[in-house]
Amino acid sequence: MYAPVFSPINPNLTQQQRSYKNVLNGYAESTTLSDFQFENQRRTFDSFGYAADSSVGEHDISQIVGDQTSAEINQGMTVFETSKKRSGEKRKKEKNNDPSDVEGFHGPWAPFVDEITVSRPPEEEQKEIDEYLAKKRKAKQPTFEDRNAPVSARDPESTTLNKESEDSSSTTLHIKDPYDNQGRSFLHIPQDVDVNLRHTKAIQKVHYFPISAHLFLTCSMDCKVKFDIRSGHVVQEYDRHLGAINTVTFVDRNRRIVSTSDDKSIRVSGYACGLDFSSDMSSYVISGDADGRLAIWNWKTTRIFERIKAHDDVCIDAKWHWHEKSRVLTAGWDNVVKLWD
Repeated sequence: MYAPVFSPINPNLTQQQRSYKNVLNGYAESTTLSDFQFENQRRTFDSFGYAADSSVGEHDISQIVGDQTSAEINQGMTVFETSKKRSGEKRKKEKNNDPSDVEGFHGPWAPFVDEITVSRPPEEEQKEIDEYLAKKRKAKQPTFEDRNAPVSARDPESTTLNKESEDSSSTTLHIKDPYDNQGRSFLHIPQDVDVNLRHTKAIQKVHYFPISAHLFLTCSMDCKVKFDIRSGHVVQEYDRHLGAINTVTFVDRNRRIVSTSDDKSIRVSGYACGLDFSSDMSSYVISGDADGRLAIWNWKTTRIFERIKAHDDVCIDAKWHWHEKSRVLTAGWDNVVKLWD
């Protein structure tokens, strides 16, 4: 490739400059390389640190590029060639490849002969676990009377003040199963809305479930907060208040409910009939009154658009549905919640 061409030669050029070039900086020669051979040498170099020189011909002695010591240890083998067999016998498996034996057929899932199928802790660890569980059972949690019990001067350890507190709050599930046949919770957003509720005393507040509005909360003077759904039954009831409940709302990213009551947990004096703007942000406002009527106002014209006799007692709260603009939810002191369409 570097032999001179039979023609006048420039004596000022070097031998490399006088060589034949088909590109600007040298001579490019086309060749064909198998993808498998390329990946074989690349992965061998990444794994073992050496590779075979692909520029050497097939009949010539192959040259190793890279770590020569590693090539001698592995005898120049690539990652795709068979390696040395490991010393020792393989673990034997139980054999039962008869497909007619339905219960005893193992196939490729056969267990090892010496495999231990029962996992139990050693005797020393089992004793420590038993002692820990026994101590945990003995530790009793204090009640409300134990917290307020006086400490005796003679026997200061006579009370259970040092015991952990117990959360006695609980909820009652009024439906048979909180999940449907598809495994969805009762909080799953349904396709339609329907209610049929009743409290034993006057209803004080009502709230839609945030974003979806497929559920709503009601609180009443019967000391209960109820979680209601389209099935027409009370889904979940909170009865931890000792007095009449005045307000209820969602907090903590709609994961918790806060209610105020006359049991002095949160003091609230008086009441006010709730009002709400229309869901499409138009000029209409709804509110209740002491006579149980629902008034639809046009706040732009300051006039009443329509007045409906909604309840037999005070109409304490009214909410416009967020998605279905034609529906309005009202709550009254006649112990009834109504959905108007």
